[in-house]
Amino acid sequence: MQQQVDNIETKVDRMYEAFIGNEFNEGIISEVKSNTKHRKNSLKVNGFIAGLAIVIGGAISKFLLL
Repeated sequence: MQQQVDNIETKVDRMYEAFIGNEFNEGIISEVKSNTKHRKNSLKVNGFIAGLAIVIGGAISKFLLL
């Protein structure tokens, strides 16, 4: 009798992992991937803006010093 109860508990645990665990994990994985993509794009944009600011700042300072 105890063996049957243990088998049922094992099956319920596997069902829980199948329904809740995998779906939850896939949600986390997709969230991490989208955040990683967003961070990479954000770094590119921020680097471009910083470079543009340095160039414009250098040009303005040259005109002011002349």
